[in-house]
Amino acid sequence: MEPIIMTFAAAILTVLVFGLIIGNFAAKAATVISKKKKTLYIFIELISAAASVALFIKYGFSFQFLFFIFFAFILIVISAVDYYVRIIPDIFCIVLIVLAGVFCFFNIELGANLQQRFLNSGIGLITGGAVMIIMGALGKLIYKKETLGGGDVKLMAAVGAWIGWEKVLFAVFIAACLGSIAGIILILLKKISRKSYLPFAPFLSAATFLTIFLPPANALANAVFSAETNFLNSVLGI
Repeated sequence: MEPIIMTFAAAILTVLVFGLIIGNFAAKAATVISKKKKTLYIFIELISAAASVALFIKYGFSFQFLFFIFFAFILIVISAVDYYVRIIPDIFCIVLIVLAGVFCFFNIELGANLQQRFLNSGIGLITGGAVMIIMGALGKLIYKKETLGGGDVKLMAAVGAWIGWEKVLFAVFIAACLGSIAGIILILLKKISRKSYLPFAPFLSAATFLTIFLPPANALANAVFSAETNFLNSVLGI
């Protein structure tokens, strides 16, 4: 038993160091792109290390692990750049879309067979972009100003191509919740005003990463329905 534990611990340590190295590259890339002399180096490195360990626990040393490590790296850089300069470089979204198209057949998160994976990636691309366009239009109608940028639309189109149409919807919902909570807290703390612009990419990226660990949408819906049914039965004494 001890050799197994030692091997697992060594693997985790290796992945942790690997994540810190990737995080350092991400911080440097964000610094160069945003042209900021100071970035949150330590924070970015820790986030990258934590993401690497989480992905390793889920996938082990596999193609899927490397695939999503690169995905996480891009999301971290995008988040840092958007945080500093309020822009999402098109090149990152283009790279994600191209790679999703090339490697979607190997992405087990998209389906059980090649046809399902290809269709889910394509539909995810359309769904991710479309839902953001709709949200932007509703935001403009309600607040009488631009609430989402074109970069957010392109980012979630790319994300949809990576994680599929069902999970990209979850990601947008979770991001909206996280952004709303953060906005309310910052307003209460008087760090921003109601009219301030809050960069959305960090929330979209965080939500996207979280959805990787969610079960398929139908399984999640069944679990929620089952929990609600059990709760109602216990309350009603059925």
